[in-house]
Order: sequence, then C-alpha cells, then structure tokens
Amino acid sequence: MGMDKTNVCRKALQLFCNSEYKQGTAEGRACDLWWADAVRQGCARYGWSFTRREVVLGGRSCEEGARFREFVLPDDCIRVVRVCAPGRLEELEVEMMVGRRMLLPRAAGERVCVFYQSDLSVFEGCLPQERAFFCKGVVCLLASMVCGVVDVSYAGLRQGFEEAAERAFQQEIFADAAQVRRVRKVMKVGR
Repeated sequence: MGMDKTNVCRKALQLFCNSEYKQGTAEGRACDLWWADAVRQGCARYGWSFTRREVVLGGRSCEEGARFREFVLPDDCIRVVRVCAPGRLEELEVEMMVGRRMLLPRAAGERVCVFYQSDLSVFEGCLPQERAFFCKGVVCLLASMVCGVVDVSYAGLRQGFEEAAERAFQQEIFADAAQVRRVRKVMKVGR
C-alpha cells in the first residue's frame, strides 16, 4: 500500500496552515493543481531505483527523412537513461529528442530497448510508502508550491519547505543506494 494523494496533500497543508485537504476548497484546489508537478519533480531529482523502467519500442519511418527511425517514448518517461538494441549491452546513439519522440539512425534497427526513469506514481495515485524520506520530500515540495497560493502571508515559508524537501531527498538517496547494494549482494549470493 502506498501513500495516496489525499494523505500527501493533508500532510503538506498541515505543515503551514493546519487545514484538511478537501476538494473544492481553496487549499484543495491548490493541492490538486500542484500534486502532479510535485511528484514529477520528486521523481526527477535523482535516478531512484524504484522509478526505473525498461521497455522495448518499435520504430517507424519519420518525417525527418530516410536516415532516421522514430520511437515514441512512454507517457510516464521523465528521463531516458540508456538506449540499446534488445538483448545487447552496447549503447545506441540518440540523434535527437523532440518532445516524446526519439530519433535514432535507421541502422539502429526497428526495435530498441529503452531504460528510463518513470513518474509512474503519478498515474497510480500513490507514493511508495516504504520510501519514507522520498514521501517526506514530496510532502515538503508540495507545501512549498501551495503555501503562497493558499495565502500570500505564507509565501515566506516556501524556501524553508524547499530546503526541507532537499534534505529529505538527500536522506532517501542514501537509503536508495543502500537498498540497491543489498539487492545486488543477495543476487550474488543466490548465483
């Protein structure tokens, strides 16, 4: 079970105005407006292990000419980490990125494997509850975004919330790296 939008919004509002999250209120509208941005920014801060995804994409001819093949990235992709041929380790060179379109030389083939960072939690509506510092970072980031919208007298709190978010994300970086090391160690023992 993850930490859902309602809980994140409630916690963010309680940081500065002790208000409950209710849709239709000024506070609720501000949270609804900034929720997806806060989660996306939190996911984009670092190459979190829990946001990594892999997909094989089929390409098609594109308007840019016969030299290139076009691949459309998944909607949840916020950063391409690596592109290679399926089943191969050699990285392919991406010629150009245009929005969600990625252009590769035609010689790259008809299919590519894309390793990317996802903001999937936005679409599932929940944050990974076992990633406590990440959740805290998103709460603080959301508070920084909505505090001045809810009431301009709270605008001075924005920087403090941004700094608190950064501290929480830094703590999660260490926790995430430790988790990856534990998984790799277990995988080596299991061989």
